[in-house]
Amino acid sequence: MRYGNSIDTIGYVGAEEDASTGTGAGGDAPVQSVAGKVGAVTLTTNDVSGLGTAATKNVGTASGNLVELDEIGLPALNGSQLTNLPVGSLFNTIVAETTTARTLSDADCGKVIVCSNENAITVTIPTDLTAGFNCTVVQSGAGQVTIAAGTSVSVQSYSSSATKGQYSAINIIPFASNSYVLEGDLAASGGSGSGSGSFTNTNSLQFDGVDDGLLADSSFQLSGASKWTVSFWIQNHSPSGNENTYAIFNSESTGYAGNSYFQFLTRAPNNDGSIIVIDSSIVAANNSRGTDGYAYPGYASNVSPSGWNHVAYTNDGSGTRNLYINNILGATITGCTGDFFTDGNWIYGKPSTHTGLQARLDEVALIPSDLSESMADLYNFGIAPDLGADGLNVNPTHWWRMGDGADGSGNPDGTVVGDEAQIYDMSENSNHASVKNQGSFSTDTPS
Repeated sequence: MRYGNSIDTIGYVGAEEDASTGTGAGGDAPVQSVAGKVGAVTLTTNDVSGLGTAATKNVGTASGNLVELDEIGLPALNGSQLTNLPVGSLFNTIVAETTTARTLSDADCGKVIVCSNENAITVTIPTDLTAGFNCTVVQSGAGQVTIAAGTSVSVQSYSSSATKGQYSAINIIPFASNSYVLEGDLAASGGSGSGSGSFTNTNSLQFDGVDDGLLADSSFQLSGASKWTVSFWIQNHSPSGNENTYAIFNSESTGYAGNSYFQFLTRAPNNDGSIIVIDSSIVAANNSRGTDGYAYPGYASNVSPSGWNHVAYTNDGSGTRNLYINNILGATITGCTGDFFTDGNWIYGKPSTHTGLQARLDEVALIPSDLSESMADLYNFGIAPDLGADGLNVNPTHWWRMGDGADGSGNPDGTVVGDEAQIYDMSENSNHASVKNQGSFSTDTPS
């Protein structure tokens, strides 16, 4: 044992220390302690345990060296962020897609594909993308984006494989080899894409324009002080000449007083169409048509004279009512304080009082909320959506599916009770309806 400038060696014999360097003269045995040393002490990898190969690494840019992180967790060297990393490795890169079709590639991994075309767009996931491929697809224009599966590729989602509307985004997530799951702003099942739910729309109810009708078991009334939405789909299948119907929903009285209903019209020679709502509760001073209770969009290009049209009439509970045709606001009326549908139970037609045009009706619903802000979901690009718990979940007060419903015992629409076919109310209120004078089912639907 030396005194003065010396190193005490503890724990083994014969390992005399070099006082000028502090390294063990004994060779491979690790240093146990250093006491009273003046000057540098050099340790070797034999003196450090538990760090694996990190014990032999240096900090720096050379191959195999360690990289330190800065205060926000990004790679840095000598306190400065590294700038020679590949673009997209840390931040998403935006890719503009202006065409109506794109097939993804490994180069799209981690990127945001922004689709801006005004027409429908298909983004295809091909086979054999590198494992772990993922990206985001955004609909920035009017064209709905559908994610399609290439050969031997599986694409799954809870609802559909299409965007819900403009500014919707879909994340493509790897699930297994050549299998992907979609999540994000997806259209409801029953819309475009391959929805995984059980909702289907295969039938509508067709009326002959002579004496057909649809009568609910009990009356329905919508309070002017409550929020609600009336929603239905209608198609005129005999669009020639001047034709109209005065009886999509109807109160018992005749004329305008105390009466509310919808009117669908076509006209010659232009052969165009219009939707009018007759609302007896409209305050005359706030109605541009005076005292007759009209609220209508006029003869507009968005009303198809022969195709399917979606009609929605909303009430905000404070006197404002909006009429929407195919997701386009056609009319806004304020000052509506009265009720709508006062004690009426005719869903369509009213034989001997109002004759209706030859038309098909589908997915008729009274909904206890103002869906003005969700009209794009209700219209769903012209495809009737699922209003139930597995779809939009709007909890309808009444919902007649016109051929695709069933009662609580599983009896389907069209089941004959007495001598009349039944259309079952799919809401909890079970206000079922009877088809009058043998209206028939059609497979032409908004789907």
